[in-house]
Amino acid sequence: MNLFKILDTTPEPPIIDLDIQDINYSGDYQLSTPMYDFQKELIDQIISLHYPDILKYCELNDSRDIIIKSLNICIDNCLLVCSHPYLLIDHYMPKNLTFKELPSKLSETSGKFNVLKDLINVLFNTKNYVGVNVGIVMNNAKNLFDLVDALLLGCNGINKNVKRYVGNNVLRESKKNSNDNGDNNNNNNNGHSGGSSQSGNSGTNSYVHLIPHDGATSKEKSGLEKVKFDLLIVLDGTVDTKSDFFKGLRSQNRDTECVIIRLVPTKTIEHVKLHYAKNTEDSDYLYKLISSIVCLRDFIGQLSPDIFPIYNQKLNYLSTKFFDKILTKKPKRQQQQPQLLNPDGGFPGWPLPPLPKIPIFTPYDVERSLLTEVHFHYTPYDTISNNAMVDPQDPSHRKKVAQFEKPSFYETRRLKSEYITNPLENSYNLLSGIYNDDENTLNNSSILTHKLLLQLNESFLKNNQLTEEISIFDKFNEPEIQDGDKIGRREKLMRCNVSNIINDVEHSDSRIASSNKMSIKKSESLETTNAKLKEQQELLEKFLDGKDDVKEENRQYITKQLEIWKLGEEIKNLINKTKSKNDEKNFTLQEYNNCVKSIEGSNLEIEQLASKIDENKRKYANLLDEEEVKSEEFITKKQKIINELKEEELINDSLKFKLNNAFKFLKDTSHLKKRKGRGLTPK
Repeated sequence: MNLFKILDTTPEPPIIDLDIQDINYSGDYQLSTPMYDFQKELIDQIISLHYPDILKYCELNDSRDIIIKSLNICIDNCLLVCSHPYLLIDHYMPKNLTFKELPSKLSETSGKFNVLKDLINVLFNTKNYVGVNVGIVMNNAKNLFDLVDALLLGCNGINKNVKRYVGNNVLRESKKNSNDNGDNNNNNNNGHSGGSSQSGNSGTNSYVHLIPHDGATSKEKSGLEKVKFDLLIVLDGTVDTKSDFFKGLRSQNRDTECVIIRLVPTKTIEHVKLHYAKNTEDSDYLYKLISSIVCLRDFIGQLSPDIFPIYNQKLNYLSTKFFDKILTKKPKRQQQQPQLLNPDGGFPGWPLPPLPKIPIFTPYDVERSLLTEVHFHYTPYDTISNNAMVDPQDPSHRKKVAQFEKPSFYETRRLKSEYITNPLENSYNLLSGIYNDDENTLNNSSILTHKLLLQLNESFLKNNQLTEEISIFDKFNEPEIQDGDKIGRREKLMRCNVSNIINDVEHSDSRIASSNKMSIKKSESLETTNAKLKEQQELLEKFLDGKDDVKEENRQYITKQLEIWKLGEEIKNLINKTKSKNDEKNFTLQEYNNCVKSIEGSNLEIEQLASKIDENKRKYANLLDEEEVKSEEFITKKQKIINELKEEELINDSLKFKLNNAFKFLKDTSHLKKRKGRGLTPK
């Protein structure tokens, strides 16, 4: 039974087998994350704020400190927006981050946070993953730690506990203690803050650790050193994975290093920094960063169509294709793709395609990109309504412009307390549940009560609404919209467009007619010219045949002159052919020289390779000799140790024999010993 066909709904797109050319087996993997339109528009606004400094640096090579500082601020702000737009706010952050709606709000405003939530749900909702320790390494910023901690509260995990090593948890201590006391009968785990858990996966002892990138922990440093991490998630681009602290996290309490997954928004500043990570010491490193974020701002956060279904299905694809190989002892072989198995037996292959390449941009590309307007679907602000058909330059129409201008959020909501949690926003009848009480209510007008104030406020609001509707109807009935013949605005515009089209057609017809006249005139002049040319040719033939009465000397002179012209044309043709042959000869000679040089280079490379082969053979022979010598030394040393061991065993046996004889002698002579009397004890 196909329920999708019965319900007439669009099924989810299927996940196809990805054709990955270069599979990543390094253990350092990149997971592409999208960017929401709100983040894209913020990045475009940040770049627009630094527009003059970017042009000065890219076109004029202005490297003053104030320009460099401005560009670094631009890069830092873009990094913050790539993680989450709320990180741009360093004041008035909400104190209570434990609201039920906040985790979903955080994931809806950041593509990276949404991917992180799906990734944690995959890791902690699978019963096969027992005792998993996941570390999230991020920038050492309090706001970022608070937002990630609040996001994890909304994840559905298997007995999920979150451990923070910087700052306090977003859950209140009293609430945490009450939750811990209530869970002592079921669990012995005390996490710093716990999310929702499922009964089928209880007792798995799985934890999420929030770790600063610089290792500057403020609490439980000793506990962090005892953790054996199964997976490390790099949240942002400020994390240095080559630092000693990060290398220690990967290898502590392990024989081999653990797996790293980087959350990288595609074609953003984090992607660009990761692409040019090996070129940080170059002089044009800052130019590459700035030019890339400017020219790629129209393409940031765009995922490949092949991996759309994977993200739509909440990254459950990674559970069977990747996490089963690193988090379970015996993964299911039938679910593994053969090309994802590491031939060296190390880290498994990454089942997703790598990040796209970052091209190099010129200053002309930067200037053209800055002059190009980028459009996004997110438009939070509308200035003037489309219905306000007034001229803003006319002083008499300023009131009309202000009337149809959309007020700000503060004016419409916060200033009038018109938000959902305010009970006074609703009418008194809705609050009391009595809906038919308007007509039967008798009020004493001499006493101003709270109910009268609410009814008065509601009446004023209705009056304002009706007044606005009347003004809209009046505006629609004005002469410029409804003229004397009651022709609608759209019909009038249509007639204007039709008249313009007719004028264009008439103009085109007139141009076509004039062109036809010109062509007729040109054809007539061409015919007359051909007739004159034919007459001249006939005269010339008569002259050459000798039919005219002309001197023989003149006739010979003219004949020779014609032959000279003909021979001149032939000479020109021969010269052109000679030049072409010479060019072909020079090209062939150049190709011959190139072939000779290539042969010489190939012979030189062959000699170098032969010398390298001989050297490698010599090294291999030396290694074999050293191996034989070491093997002989090892055998000699082993035999020597065996001989020493045998000697020690003989000595041990002799000592045992002597000890047994001594015990036997003492036993045999024990009856011959006399008991000594005890003297008086002095008082």
